[in-house]
Amino acid sequence: MSHVSRLINVAGRIGAAALVATGVLMLPSAGSASENGPPIQWTPDTSRITAVTVTSNVPVGTFNGAAYVRIVGTVAGVVGPDEDIVGLDAVPKDADGNVPYTAQFEMITAAPGQARSNGVVVEAENRGSPLVFDAVQNLGLITGPPATINYPAGLGNGFLQNNGLSWARVQWQGPNAATVVNGRVLDNTLQQYVAFLVGTLALSTTLDAGHMKVIAAAACVFIVARFAFWFGYRIHPLYRAFGMAATMYLNFGILAWAGWNILRE
Repeated sequence: MSHVSRLINVAGRIGAAALVATGVLMLPSAGSASENGPPIQWTPDTSRITAVTVTSNVPVGTFNGAAYVRIVGTVAGVVGPDEDIVGLDAVPKDADGNVPYTAQFEMITAAPGQARSNGVVVEAENRGSPLVFDAVQNLGLITGPPATINYPAGLGNGFLQNNGLSWARVQWQGPNAATVVNGRVLDNTLQQYVAFLVGTLALSTTLDAGHMKVIAAAACVFIVARFAFWFGYRIHPLYRAFGMAATMYLNFGILAWAGWNILRE
């Protein structure tokens, strides 16, 4: 199983916390007994959610006559030792052999007793930030985990709320988001470097001594563009565009120039 698949695998488990949070917070009461029968017997899986903790529950406005609240908290769970996840053996385990974890979550939903639909949009966040929610609500580039992110009054255009929908996300990259970005930057830089190396080597065979300084200048531009790509990506995925475009146009220009010179010979 690949690294990405491993993350998605774990994300699937902690993603259930959104549903758990919904049940805990939105039902009038939660007990172990059914209203129409004896207590429900439930045997937990080895991999499971073990706790849901609400740290804040604040109003965020009224939409179509319904008051909405933002609920923030953490979920705790364990991944069982029998899961087919690469690298699981090397991760610290508890006394039962399980791998414990925690993750932040947030939910924006109508307050209890308020009119709403049964729809909940659960977002698989991107690099630790709610990019889909940003786009749908026209919030701009607002980033950060549930515990620290701040949304503007009115939640942008209020699209989801005005349509009676709830929204939730559970962190699945969390503190590892920067590591994921660094890995992708390294992978992309290697690809771009191969194209740059091929282009500059080809171009150098067609230039006279007086124009060889172009190669050094191109190398400087390549380095600056890669750092711009990295810094921008760490801030927000959309900010990587400048560095990416600068590198691609540079490589394309070098390859095109080398090809043109070779064809003219």
